Amino acid sequence: MLLTRCGTSATAIHTVRQRWPAAFPTLAVKPATRWLHQTSPAHSPFTIAPLPERKFVRVQGSDAVSFLQGLMTNDMRHLEHSSTVYAMFLKANGRVFCDTLIYKRPGAEPADYLLECDAAVAPRLEKHLKLYRLRKKVQVEQDATYRVWAAFKEAVQEEEEMPAASDLACPEGRLHVFKDPRLPRLGYRVLTDEQEPNECKTRLKRIFPEAETVADSALPYTAFRYSLGVGEGETNLPDGKCFPLECNCDLLHGVSFHKGCYIGQELTARTYHTGVIRKRLMPLELDAPHRLADCDPEALRDAEIKNEEGGAVGKLRGLAGNRALGLLRIEKVLPEGKPLTINVAGESVVRCRTSKPAWWPKEMNARPYKTMATTSAPSSTVGRESAASSASEPTAHPSIPFRCELCGLSESCDYRGRRPPFASKIELPEECYVMRDPFAPPPQAVPDKPASEHYLLLGADCHSCRRAVCKASECSFFYGATFCRQCSVQRVQEFPLEVRSKIKKQFS
Repeated sequence: MLLTRCGTSATAIHTVRQRWPAAFPTLAVKPATRWLHQTSPAHSPFTIAPLPERKFVRVQGSDAVSFLQGLMTNDMRHLEHSSTVYAMFLKANGRVFCDTLIYKRPGAEPADYLLECDAAVAPRLEKHLKLYRLRKKVQVEQDATYRVWAAFKEAVQEEEEMPAASDLACPEGRLHVFKDPRLPRLGYRVLTDEQEPNECKTRLKRIFPEAETVADSALPYTAFRYSLGVGEGETNLPDGKCFPLECNCDLLHGVSFHKGCYIGQELTARTYHTGVIRKRLMPLELDAPHRLADCDPEALRDAEIKNEEGGAVGKLRGLAGNRALGLLRIEKVLPEGKPLTINVAGESVVRCRTSKPAWWPKEMNARPYKTMATTSAPSSTVGRESAASSASEPTAHPSIPFRCELCGLSESCDYRGRRPPFASKIELPEECYVMRDPFAPPPQAVPDKPASEHYLLLGADCHSCRRAVCKASECSFFYGATFCRQCSVQRVQEFPLEVRSKIKKQFS
């Protein structure tokens, strides 16, 4: 009975023997190791795919860290405690130049890095980096030493944990495994210096012995990425045509909002702090993908995606089998279940559907809100004046009591939430207690624009313990959300390295 319920694998027998040693005195169990091929066979197998369209640009030198720090969206200091980071290079106007995965070059000096990017982008990235090199002690060149492979699991059980990259070692040291820093579901990146594909597959089989197939192209991995809603490369992130936050760079741990200045930082930071991101890359599933098989690739690029009413809701950013990637307007395609169509010029319409990726936060800022309808401008002047006056009426929003549980500050506020109706085009990063500024004059009525007033943020609920605290520096600390003094100090080790010093300094 015990063996039936626990299974017959070596791990299950080892567990039974530990719990009931007297009942199983003669069971011989091999010592437990952390090699992948000795895990339970119930786990889903890996799929391994080569990525021939990905190449490397090598940056080395004593000034390599400071050089890259001022050019990319992420913080190079993360490489002090990890082996790879995800980032983007931007243009001066804040649009994406290219995305990259940055690795510590295996077996090299500390200030030696490999930047993975699309093969077509590599020459342009090399030129882009050399343009800003100036007098810094760095060398920039393309590196053809390594090839890139992706190892991933299409179906992962909830209780299944992916092994650490350090546990997947090659005895000969010819393969180097890195965990993908964007999402756990994306699995691993494997760098190999073997130029012969058959030799690479043989060595990969030693590390991933349960892999079902070793694909001959990147198509399985591309379709898997599209099913997750993750973009990569120039096809999904066209040069100069998209913004980093629209490409989910913030949700994929690819941008730091605390590192300081870098090229394109101003627009990215302003967009993040206003909290208004109307479009994002999202996954698409097609009902009849064969109808697009013979389409001209140029016609498929930026094909229009429409809803059932015929309104445009986004553009196509990639297609692989019955999976696709689209840049969609969030408020027009969510909640899920709304039918969509891909419209290619001169071709038939293909039905598709989208869904909110499971790795997105539960709450996403999607406009317009219903509250915006209450401040819309009527056509007549009299109507505009009445709308402006009604928007500023304090009786429309009853007073809400607020009291800081640390310092005892007590006040009545006019609104609690993220979108104060009396402050147009403002969305707060969290639910706050907001009051109209009692010292500011009433707003002037402007034709065709909703009335906007000055406001004060009194406080918010602690993200950890949910206590109401004010915004005073003695009571709370803000990092993506508000944390009270006690929670900030007690959980200081859970914050990034650059934030810990700020917390200690503020509450010292």
